[in-house]
Formats: sequence, structure tokens, C-alpha cells
Amino acid sequence: MTAQGSVIILANEVSMFSTGHHRILSVLSRSGPQSRTDLARILNLSKASVTALVRELIERNILDERERVFGFGRPAVMLGLRRDAASFIGISLQSDPVHIVLTDPHGRTHVHKTMPLVTDVEACLEAMVGAVRAVAAEAPEGVGALAGIGIVIAGIVSSDSHVCRISATLGWKDVDIGQRLSALTGLPVFVENDANA
Repeated sequence: MTAQGSVIILANEVSMFSTGHHRILSVLSRSGPQSRTDLARILNLSKASVTALVRELIERNILDERERVFGFGRPAVMLGLRRDAASFIGISLQSDPVHIVLTDPHGRTHVHKTMPLVTDVEACLEAMVGAVRAVAAEAPEGVGALAGIGIVIAGIVSSDSHVCRISATLGWKDVDIGQRLSALTGLPVFVENDANA
């Protein structure tokens, strides 16, 4: 399978996650390994619901079971995000040069490249598509398929994380950079203000 083919397949799989799946993944990515009991408490869900959601994520090779923690009663099995579950590309359009990184679900950087900052929208899109392909091509063995792209911009970003409302640095106004890059790469793209990112 080609790298681009695996990108599109994984992007489609990501869209099949339920809200419950997303909530569990969010907690584990922010807080690190947790037990099913901890997840049920944090998310205010029944243990049966968490167990069913976790089983699906394990079957899809997104989560794995870690060490057992002994305390009162039965030992708790810790759950964590697999390093090879997915990878993500981050693009910082805050300064020249632009930094592009490939990370795993734990935030470890596996590939880092730079490119000159281009403020013309069409040229910038073309440069980002080339950078995404170059970074993806250098992904090391054991890193998961691409699941999405995050872009950081110095400026105001729409609430749906797609449109750069205004950026003095880039000279952009109402540029739907997220949707346009998503259409070109086949990946979900999220745009964020530099301070929030």
C-alpha cells in the first residue's frame, strides 16, 4: 500500500470514532496511562461503557494494556496509547523558516524539516503539500500511519479550526487553509492560534 493510500484509509477510520472513543483518547493523550476504573471516573461513564469502548480501541490497535497496578481488590490494568497507533504532522507558520515535524501519539518528534515561509496562499499550500509528503516519506519504521495535520498560525482562527480569520504575519484574511490543505492531502487538518497551541 502506498503512503498516500494508508493516509486516506486512516483518515476514514478516524472519522468512525464515536464521541466516547475521542474522550478516552483525549484523556490518555493528556494524562498518560489510566485504568478502566480511572477512565470511568474521569469521564463520568459506566465501567461497562468504558470496557466496551476500550475493547474496540484495543482491537483497532490504538490502545494497549500496560503494567498491572496492585492495591485493594483486583489489580488494575493500565491502558495507554500505542506508539505505532498513528502519527501526526505539525506545521508552524509563525516565523521564517517554517518548521514541520512528524510526531507519534506521545508527542515524540521523529522527523523535523524546515522550509522558507511563503505568504502567497497558493504557493504556501503547494509548499505545505510538498513538505507533508517529504516528512511522511522519512517516517521511521514502527511509527503509525498519518492521522492528521496541525497548523499553527500567528493570528485569529475560526472556532471550527479551519479558517485563518486574520494574520498580520502572513497577510491573510479569511483563508480556509484547513479545508484546502485537507482536500489536497486527504487528511484532517486543524488550524490553531500560536498562543493556544
